[in-house]
Amino acid sequence: MSTRTRGEQIPQVIAGLARSFPDVHRELLAVHAFGDVVAVELRIQGTHLGGFPTPAGEIPPTGNRIDVPAADLWYLRDGKIERFNCYNSMSVWLDQIGVHPDFKAAVEAGEAAAATA
Repeated sequence: MSTRTRGEQIPQVIAGLARSFPDVHRELLAVHAFGDVVAVELRIQGTHLGGFPTPAGEIPPTGNRIDVPAADLWYLRDGKIERFNCYNSMSVWLDQIGVHPDFKAAVEAGEAAAATA
């Protein structure tokens, strides 16, 4: 799943992240330039001290530290940023704040759907 964030949404996303992880920061590991593309390997780090919003509701603060691998791709044109994509390992992120997939429920839902088809 990918999310596209534009314009005024960008500061809203950053503010929401800062509420959930007030000490959030990005540790840059490597920067590579390939013509008009810059690739950055990094880690998103912080402490889960505020509620983490999800479509199902807010995950209460756990106090857990996160250290999430991520990559940024910056696309340039005429010396200006044309597009920026940030990819992070959301499965690692969720695991580190204590959200674990419910594989049994997913299997049971699939079996139930197959039985009614």
